[in-house]
Amino acid sequence: WQLAEDRDGALIAATENGPWRRASDGWHPLPEDGSLSHLHVWSIESDGADGWWFGFRGGLMHSTPDGQHLIGAAQGLPNPVVRDLLRDANGALWAATAGGGLARLHDGRFQTLGENGGLGTNVLWQLMIDREGDLWAGTAAGLARIRDAGVRSFGPPEGLPPGRGRTVHGDG
Repeated sequence: WQLAEDRDGALIAATENGPWRRASDGWHPLPEDGSLSHLHVWSIESDGADGWWFGFRGGLMHSTPDGQHLIGAAQGLPNPVVRDLLRDANGALWAATAGGGLARLHDGRFQTLGENGGLGTNVLWQLMIDREGDLWAGTAAGLARIRDAGVRSFGPPEGLPPGRGRTVHGDG
């Protein structure tokens, strides 16, 4: 599960039964009508306004006060399993997928970066942006740092232990 906080300070949780919001009287589905309770949600990211992005087994869902908007292969998403989401300072949405590499959605268009672009794998787990503005990805091959147009991968040859780099966090 992934957790987020809304503008009112309420906790939002990604679950196997859709997104849920903690209010003063307990947990409630998000949206309130439970229309997303069929989704196995992996990740949550605010859209910067009144809506949320949800990454799930099946694609991306943008939930706004006007309704839900499914985004998948027809819109350019490279893989239907979205494990993590992150919005950068420019408003672009980054999606870590389970087989399609890294997808960047900006101004309604996707750009993708994968194994052939230097990531070392198309299987990603988690994303973070460090204080210098570099994007880091935990991948099935280790870690990758995306800086400007360049990618640098880190694995056993660079001193990391063998295995997957599933979780990345900053130190401050």
